[in-house]
Amino acid sequence: MLRKYLIIGVMFLFFCIYTYPIYISCFTTSRAIDNKLQYLASSTEFNQQSLDTQFRDIIWDATLSFIEPNNANDNVIFGEAPDANDGPPADSYDQPKPPAPFPPYIRAGFDDNLPEPYDLLWKDIRHYPDNNKQWNLTVQWVSTDYVTPTTITISWSSNEVEDGEYNIVKLCNSSGSQLKNMLSENNYSFNCPAMVPQIFYIICQTNNTAPDRPEKPSGQTQGNINVEYTYSSRSIDIDGNQIYYWFDWGDGKNSGWIGPQTSGTIVSAKHVWTEKGAYQIKVKAKDTSDAESDWSDPLSIMIDNTRPTLKIIKPVKGLYIKEKMIRPFFIRVPLIIGGITIEVLATDDETGIDRVEFYDGLFRNKLLENDTEAPYNFIWKRDRIRLVHLHILKIVAYDKVGNYASDFVIVRKIA
Repeated sequence: MLRKYLIIGVMFLFFCIYTYPIYISCFTTSRAIDNKLQYLASSTEFNQQSLDTQFRDIIWDATLSFIEPNNANDNVIFGEAPDANDGPPADSYDQPKPPAPFPPYIRAGFDDNLPEPYDLLWKDIRHYPDNNKQWNLTVQWVSTDYVTPTTITISWSSNEVEDGEYNIVKLCNSSGSQLKNMLSENNYSFNCPAMVPQIFYIICQTNNTAPDRPEKPSGQTQGNINVEYTYSSRSIDIDGNQIYYWFDWGDGKNSGWIGPQTSGTIVSAKHVWTEKGAYQIKVKAKDTSDAESDWSDPLSIMIDNTRPTLKIIKPVKGLYIKEKMIRPFFIRVPLIIGGITIEVLATDDETGIDRVEFYDGLFRNKLLENDTEAPYNFIWKRDRIRLVHLHILKIVAYDKVGNYASDFVIVRKIA
């Protein structure tokens, strides 16, 4: 019996000696794993807190997505944070674009005047708050053959854009003309050539002032029906926005919005009136954010298609000697001896008389006189050759819009 217990005791001792290192190893490994897990947990928590802090500092941001028909795509992010910089130096929010992939690809990014590698940013966070800010966006298409163009669509969430402090956010082309209101629209498509960077601006404003009241239109103040006339005006926008113009022609018609044009640029529009009458031309302006000015002072125009009235006062049938009528003479035409003053009465109740022209119709319609002031007359002097001449005196009266009336008299003139 004693031998049996002795054998069991020896076996137990060997078991303990054999399994102890394994137990210790497992225990140590378990403790190491636990410590590692605790470290990773604490490290992850720290990093998450760091990221949470960074994202919490970003007041707002918005993503622009780019795609073309064959599904090449890209995206960029812009926004604002209180501790972000506008321009140099680069800060922790500035994230450069990674290296370009193999063609075909779209490569979009922001230019914030930073040195490499931040000269093209995937994420451009600017300083918050502000009342006027501009992001410079570059979009480039690289096709497989480096030649074929494509159509690129830029899209964004208006809700993300609205999170900013700006009440005006517009996508503009390289000349500053508005393409889209990013607060009310969410995409823009354009034809993009290969290898040629396309420049866009995202312009944000908190306050916007309407353009100044446009200048009184300049142009004709008298005209004829069915004739095209040109009128001009201009306005100034103190915010530097581009301006549209709307001309009202006073006859129930208008030009529609013309533009946009650079602030201060003279803008012209044309119109044809089809009925006679007096009309008031006025113009108003609006900027690219749809803020409208007051109407300009009106310019009056008289449209007239009525001929002037014209009557030859002198000569009439009779004998004239040196200006004086000696007696009525029962012949068909006046007989004039010596010089005489030709007198006419010309009137126009609409626009007034512009000029009266006197012609000798027998000699190739020769212009003898052009009189622009009433009373309208022409001193017809003695002929060089003392013979009896037969003349056809033609008189034409023009009003200020080109309507005219004419009359003539046949005379015999001696000397």
